[in-house]
Amino acid sequence: MLVICVGLKRAASTLQYQICREVLSQKLELIDYGYTRFEKDIQKAINNNSNGIIKTHHYYDIFQRYDEKKDIKYLTSYRDLRESSISAMEAYNISYNKLISNKWFESEIDCYYEFKKINNILFQEYNMLKNDLRNSIQQICDFLNITLSDESQSQLLNNFNRDAQLNKIMAYRRSNKFKVINIINNIFYKINPTSFLQRGILYNIDKNTSLHHKHINVKNNINWKSYYSKEQQEIIKAIIGDWLIDAGYEEDYGW
Repeated sequence: MLVICVGLKRAASTLQYQICREVLSQKLELIDYGYTRFEKDIQKAINNNSNGIIKTHHYYDIFQRYDEKKDIKYLTSYRDLRESSISAMEAYNISYNKLISNKWFESEIDCYYEFKKINNILFQEYNMLKNDLRNSIQQICDFLNITLSDESQSQLLNNFNRDAQLNKIMAYRRSNKFKVINIINNIFYKINPTSFLQRGILYNIDKNTSLHHKHINVKNNINWKSYYSKEQQEIIKAIIGDWLIDAGYEEDYGW
């Protein structure tokens, strides 16, 4: 079985990936391909015909071509884009104007609807992954047709709750790897202000946990109403208004 995790950005996609990897590894010998931005890596994992898991934030046409294969499954997570956009700006130091000019909202919506065309896929909403970890784990187990003992499920809850994740991030921030890569990133940031993490050239990421130093916003809740101005909200509404209704975040355009 190959599981391809294709969650939207800043929508607990890494948590979903971590849980899925842990569930699979308890039952199968597993190849963890990690995160990729490149279609060739997805194709390589598919061609390998081994039990594995791979993560990306991008949609590729090969997903549709392999949708009928019973041994390939897809997982995705999604979030209110008004919240995830703020999370992305804070994590990657992106301005609102840059977010709009880069068509960040349009890109996320396009991925969401492309994933909707896939049959063998599990959608999980960010708030459930964040606030109802037990049921989120059970959903993933059911989707993968894997049964875990109560002890194993409890261990997953302890390993991947918010406090545990934050502790992993803080431990990584104290590591030598983080310090070295952070120095390199700070030097090259003066040349090109787009972070290496965002560009995917040099990952300031802990390989064991797949978490980077800004993976979780310190703030528990993001208030997009107070963050975005009325003018900005109207611009955002024109871009994602239909999607917000379709995804169940709004009933109409009255927000």
